[in-house]
Parts: sequence; structure tokens; C-alpha cells
Amino acid sequence: MGENAKANTQFKIVPKVIEAFKEDFIENRWFKATFYEYASEQRREIETLLME
Repeated sequence: MGENAKANTQFKIVPKVIEAFKEDFIENRWFKATFYEYASEQRREIETLLME
């Protein structure tokens, strides 16, 4: 299975996972951003701290 096919599958599954766990306590930030966005935010925060 190619990378694009894997990504498409994940995007189709995510809404079902969110629905299945909507009653559980899970931080919303995990649902509202991709791993890339989260990692980018972490990297910016680390760079900011290192520049202080």
C-alpha cells in the first residue's frame, strides 16, 4: 500500500475514532491538528526557548 493510500485510509478512519471516543476524556488538541502541525508547533516552541 502506498503512502497516499495509507493517508487516505487514516483520514477516513479518524472521524469514526473521534465519534467512538467522544464520551471519553481526551484532549481536543489531538483531534484538531495533524501530527505534522503538532510537531511544527513543538519545534517552534523549542526554537523560541533556545533563543532566550
